[in-house]
Amino acid sequence: MARILLMLCFCVAVYAQQSKPQIAVYVTGDLKDGEKKAVNTEMLDALVKNGRYTAVERSDVFLAKIAEEHKKQRSGSVDDKQISKLGKQFGVQFVCVADVTKVLDSYLVSARIINVETATVDKMGKAYSHLESPEALADVSERVVTSMFGDGITDVEMVFVKGGTFVMGCTGESNDCYPMERPTQKVTVDDFYIGKYEVTQKLWKHVMGGSRSLHGGDDMLPIFGETWNDVQIFIARLSAITGKSYRLPTEAEWEYAARGGAASRGYKYAGSNNIEDVAWYYVNSGNRTLSDYTTETVDKDNFVKTVISNENRAHVVGTKQPNELGIHDMSGNVYEWVSDWHDHYSYHDKINPKGPSSGTKRVYRGGNYSSNSRTCRVFLRLGGEPDRKNMPPGFRLALQP
Repeated sequence: MARILLMLCFCVAVYAQQSKPQIAVYVTGDLKDGEKKAVNTEMLDALVKNGRYTAVERSDVFLAKIAEEHKKQRSGSVDDKQISKLGKQFGVQFVCVADVTKVLDSYLVSARIINVETATVDKMGKAYSHLESPEALADVSERVVTSMFGDGITDVEMVFVKGGTFVMGCTGESNDCYPMERPTQKVTVDDFYIGKYEVTQKLWKHVMGGSRSLHGGDDMLPIFGETWNDVQIFIARLSAITGKSYRLPTEAEWEYAARGGAASRGYKYAGSNNIEDVAWYYVNSGNRTLSDYTTETVDKDNFVKTVISNENRAHVVGTKQPNELGIHDMSGNVYEWVSDWHDHYSYHDKINPKGPSSGTKRVYRGGNYSSNSRTCRVFLRLGGEPDRKNMPPGFRLALQP
C-alpha cells in the first residue's frame, strides 16, 4: 500500500511539472557572450523557481535560432512576432527576453515575457545590479522575476494630500521650541501624494539589491542609515522601473502632511498629543519601558549605554496609529530625509517653498526610535551631510498628482 501511495505521489508530481508551460530566456544588450549566457542561466532558474514554468528543452538550439534572427534585424532588436513564430516551432509557450543596459556604474536589466500563442507581452519587470558576481546575477534575476508578478516594487502605498495653507514652525501647541524651529511662517503647498509608510527594507532590496539597515530583520522594517545621495539613486531607479516620477517631499510638504494637512487637529505629534499612540521612541522602542528625558543636560554616555543595553530599535512600519490623513510613523521610528538644504527660517510667507538653493546639510525630520518626546514633534528639524553613511535617517516618497 505504501509503495502504491509513493508511486501515486510521484505520478502527480510529474504531471504537475509537465502541466506547467515551458519558457525560454533570451538575453540581449551590453554584455559579452559568456556574461549573457550566465544571465540567461540565472534568469531561467529564477523563472522556474517561481513555480509557474518549466525550462525549455533543446534550449541552445532555440537560442541560436533567435540569435540568428537578431543579427538579421537592422534595428538591433528581435520582433516579438518572430520570437513567437520560433517559439511555436520548438513547442515553447513563453519566451522571456532580458535586455541588459549599462547605466553609469551599474546595469539595468529589463525583461518581458512574451506569450508565444498570442505574440503579446504577458509580464514585464526591471531591476538594477552591478553584476559583479554569480550572487549578484542570481539576486537581480530573482528581483526581476519578483517584480513581474507584483511581489516587489508595486507596493508603494501613497496618500493623497489636498494642498492648503498652514503655519510652519514651532507654534502655540508647544512651549519648548528650538531656535531652528522659528520664526513661524505662513506656507501654502499644492496637492501632492506622500508615502503612507516609510520606505521599507523590502522595497529598498528590490530596487537596490541589498539592505543595509542597522538592525536587519523583518523586511517591513524601515530602511535607514543610507546617505541622502544614495536615496536619490534609489528614487531614480524606482522611477525608471515604475515609470512614475517619485521624489522626496519638500520640508514644507512633509510638515504639512505630518500635521494632518487640511484635516489637522493641531496635534504636537503626528496624529496625537499622546506620543505613545503614534510613535516608537526612546521610552517604548526597547525591551522595557524607560523614563522620558526632555532636557539637553542628559548624561550622553549613560544614555547611549542604556539604549544599547535595552536594545532600542526601529519597528515594523504602520504598527502605531496613523495621523489625521492615514499616514504612519511621521513621529518616531526613524528620522526621514526631505529634499531641502538646511538653513534658518525666514519671516516671509511662502508658496511651495523648496528651501535654499545650496548648503552643506540636508534636512531630516520626525524623530526616531532613540529620540525623546521633544524630538518627535511635527516641527522638529535637523540637518545632516548628504554623503554621510550610517546617519539615522530613513525616508518616505512623494509624488505629484
